[in-house]
Amino acid sequence: MHGVVCSEVATIEQAFIEYYQDLLGSSTQVVKVCPAVVKRGRVVTYDQANIMLQQVTETEIKEALCSIPVEKAPGPDGYSAGFFRDAYDIIGGDVVKAVKEFFSNGRMLQQINATVITLIPKVDCPSSVQDFRPIACCSVIYKCISKIICRKLSGVLVDHISMNQSAFVKDREIVDNILIFMIWADVDSITILLRAFLTFSEASGLCMNKAKSDVYLNGVYANLASRIVRLAGFKLGQIPFRIFLLPKGVIHKVASICRNYLWAGHAEFKHAPPVAWETCCLPKEHGGLGIINCHLWNVALLGKYAWWIHKKKDSLWVQWVHHIYIKQRDWWMYEPSQNSSWTWRQIFKVKDTLKPGFLNGTWNGKYSIQVAYQWLLGYHPKKDWVSMVWNRVCVPKHNFSTWIYVQQRFLTRDRLQKFGVIIDGVCYLCGMYQETHSHLFFYCPFSMNCLVHLQTWLQIQWQGSLMDWLLRWRCRSLLKKQVVMAAISGLIYSIWDCRNRYRLEHYILQPARVVKGVHQLISLRLNKVDFDRERVKCKAWLRQINVIY
Repeated sequence: MHGVVCSEVATIEQAFIEYYQDLLGSSTQVVKVCPAVVKRGRVVTYDQANIMLQQVTETEIKEALCSIPVEKAPGPDGYSAGFFRDAYDIIGGDVVKAVKEFFSNGRMLQQINATVITLIPKVDCPSSVQDFRPIACCSVIYKCISKIICRKLSGVLVDHISMNQSAFVKDREIVDNILIFMIWADVDSITILLRAFLTFSEASGLCMNKAKSDVYLNGVYANLASRIVRLAGFKLGQIPFRIFLLPKGVIHKVASICRNYLWAGHAEFKHAPPVAWETCCLPKEHGGLGIINCHLWNVALLGKYAWWIHKKKDSLWVQWVHHIYIKQRDWWMYEPSQNSSWTWRQIFKVKDTLKPGFLNGTWNGKYSIQVAYQWLLGYHPKKDWVSMVWNRVCVPKHNFSTWIYVQQRFLTRDRLQKFGVIIDGVCYLCGMYQETHSHLFFYCPFSMNCLVHLQTWLQIQWQGSLMDWLLRWRCRSLLKKQVVMAAISGLIYSIWDCRNRYRLEHYILQPARVVKGVHQLISLRLNKVDFDRERVKCKAWLRQINVIY
């Protein structure tokens, strides 16, 4: 921890001990708690005490045991929660006896009341004690007892924990205190808060280092503004979407980076994207890629606060804004004053945006962030080509190319000619006709030759427009239809690739070789993904077209 290299086991152990002693503090002096002060506060009632002292049942023990995630690290005995759950029919009786024994006499076997502290590296090559993260490996019986105690306490905590304490109580949000703080922050409040932390640390025996607390206090003073607190290194772009309505400039920058990575694979992209970002943010069934629209998601998240205010949720922050700002007025008709805090004005803007959804009964029962987000996106009809573009047999890059094709957004020569980029719009592959979407992919002699090879391979025939036939085609086997659509998607990708290769290298593959490449990719895809149930229905056909081993 001091930058000195330790190579001996003893010195390494001492380095870790010193680091965690300095981090956690010591328990040399403990300030005694005054019973008279405790009695003046809230205490457990007679009825609450009786409820908590009721005999633990086998059902409670089993529910507590099953609530422990199976992937959690095992305790000192090496047994995980998964073992106890799987072997409950055999060992369940002993587990119940052990837990009930603790609740009867208040004593726990030392082997159960044992925890192993394990250090997990946070980086590939740790070189400092700070490069490790400690985890506590408790026994499953200990975890089970702890969960039962927590469940018993949860029934009375709501009556005994102050409203300004946002943790430990169900349905309370830690952001409540943050919101109050950002509306109303001053140096004196921070000082009182930190002194309370110091007092608590002294009473609990975990004494905070005085020098560190002074540094922290000075740091807060140095970075404290009259309306908003900015801790060192805390910039606007790092503020959680859930608490603030981010400025349009920040949202635009985030969307710009995402858009550039989508079309160019890096943060810089100076050309106009083939498909508008608003379309990319639509759900797949409505013609988009399902990418989250950051601005609308931010508004939907903040809409929950407007909902809480409307419902007068039992929280300190909601009570505070009703007392300070709204004051018995109708929330939907409320207008903020000019001297209101920035945070409060942003929440008001969100309220006005979502007001039609609230008033027309969209969220009469329970507000849902996902439903509000869909409402903000607006109505968009479902596309009939969705199942053709997005099917699991398709290679992902083929999916993407087909999605661009069905929207007629490839930069074919006819489009470039309209933009004034080029003068001649003749097709690269045939050199005879104008290069349009329909010509390039289906009516060019090169493409038609590829389609003939594709029909021979798949043993299918179609008449008229291929895309229209695909939309009308009814097939008994879903897998067969998906394989055909995946093959056509692969061909669309390959034809566009051949076209660009000729443009850049003046080299073109033979149609038979193009279709063979699609064949190989589809075969690999089918053998990597589990299609066992569907394979039974069209096993003979899959063997005929040679796509399964």
